[in-house]
Amino acid sequence: MKKFYNFFAKFEAVIMVIGMGIMVVLNFANVVARKALPSVPMSFTEEVIVLIFLWISMFGISYCYRTHSHTALNLISEYLPRPGKLIFLLISAAVSIAFVSILTYTGWNMVQNYLKYGQILPSTGIPMAVQGFALPIGGVVIIVTIVMTLIFDIQDLFKKEEKEEK
Repeated sequence: MKKFYNFFAKFEAVIMVIGMGIMVVLNFANVVARKALPSVPMSFTEEVIVLIFLWISMFGISYCYRTHSHTALNLISEYLPRPGKLIFLLISAAVSIAFVSILTYTGWNMVQNYLKYGQILPSTGIPMAVQGFALPIGGVVIIVTIVMTLIFDIQDLFKKEEKEEK
């Protein structure tokens, strides 16, 4: 399980780097075209950039959770005994899962409306559901990451305590 967990972290990082690269190139091309070639329409780039940004943001949230790069209040929990640290880990995970579950549910409803009404992005013609799926799919990925990170953090907590007792 740990191998898959680490592999997926690398996969997320690669997707985010590629996405950021595409966003930079498209944004640069848009600015150059706007200044040097004002008659060349590049309005589609803005839609594609927002689409990519949404997807890499969701993967970024998962990646930050996985690497403990997210905002965490560990100032108090660092000075607590193991039961206190465990309670803090569980509460943090529960609150995060609750928030992401709401986000996922809301995103799923949004996608259903996009599909129901056949909404598309005006410049590219891409269905808005492609953009909207970032929330429910990303939400599921984030929840799985939170649960897996919680499991590994609890294991590390018990291993650390066992080493200190020896």
